[in-house]
Amino acid sequence: LPDPSEVGQPVTVGWQLAAVAPGGGTPSGIVRVSASPTESCTASLPATSCELTLSTPGNRTITVAYEGSTDHAPSSATAAHLVTDND
Repeated sequence: LPDPSEVGQPVTVGWQLAAVAPGGGTPSGIVRVSASPTESCTASLPATSCELTLSTPGNRTITVAYEGSTDHAPSSATAAHLVTDND
């Protein structure tokens, strides 16, 4: 994730499968990345990224959440991110 990013600039948010779903085997399911209810992207594992477009400038918190599967428990993590106004 490039930090800072600009308002309206798509950014790639990535994760490591071991961090998303610790445990044995390859995880399956959905990962959702969000900064607000209207700013989100999703990916089906084993994908390791999705593109997020942030529409509000300022200090933001991005959440990466794994829904879990029959073999892996749900998990989530957050990261601080700065979005600048492109004016």
